Order: sequence, then structure tokens, then C-alpha cells
Amino acid sequence: MKNASLQFPPTAEEYRDNIRRQKAMAIRIAEKLRDKEALTEAESSFAVFALESWAKKLVETMPKPKHRPPKVNHSSVARDYVLLRQDGVGANKAKETLAVEYGVDIDTISNAIDKKGKDAEAIYGPARPKK
Repeated sequence: MKNASLQFPPTAEEYRDNIRRQKAMAIRIAEKLRDKEALTEAESSFAVFALESWAKKLVETMPKPKHRPPKVNHSSVARDYVLLRQDGVGANKAKETLAVEYGVDIDTISNAIDKKGKDAEAIYGPARPKK
């Protein structure tokens, strides 16, 4: 059969060894460039390939942060807020307490209360201190 070929993925060890060789070559080229030494043709080709690959991966838009603010269950926050308020805790203090408890900022707590506060009050009663 002409043009027959089989390709198998490298083993973890082969992959690791290949990456180590590439790292070593890149470091060797960087040292030569820093010392203003001439590169071999293979080193020059590798440097061109590496720089072009790197340049193609650069994006012009700022990436979004990889960490997202923690999410909270709006219903749980609203319920806890209503219950704290019913126990006589002031609105701001209740929000501060919940922000610490849930590990989020006060805006996240306020947002949850805005979205589910009325529902929580319908189930648990008004979110105001008992008299």
C-alpha cells in the first residue's frame, strides 16, 4: 500500500522528553542571543518558528479575568436576610454579615435581596425587626 501510515500519540514519557528538549533548545538559543553569538541554521529555524507561534497567539483584546466572583443562591441569601432583619439586625449590618458569611461583596448580597427578597418575605414574613 502506498502512502500508508500509522500515527500513535506519544506516551507521557515521550511527550515529557520532547518538551524538555524543546525547552533546553529555547534556553540555549536565548543564551546565544543574549551573548550575541551566531545561531546555527536549525537554531535560527526553531527561533523563527517559536516567535511566529507566540506572535500568532497574542490577542489584542484584554482577556477576561479567570476568576469569577463566587456565586450565591439568591433564595438562600434573601431568606437569611429576612430572618436576620426579623431578629432585629439592621439592614446594613445584615448585608455585611451575609457578605462575610457567603464570602462575597455587599453588592452581590444586595443583588440577591433585590431579586428574591419579596419572595422570601412572602414565605417568612416582612423583613423588619419584630416589635
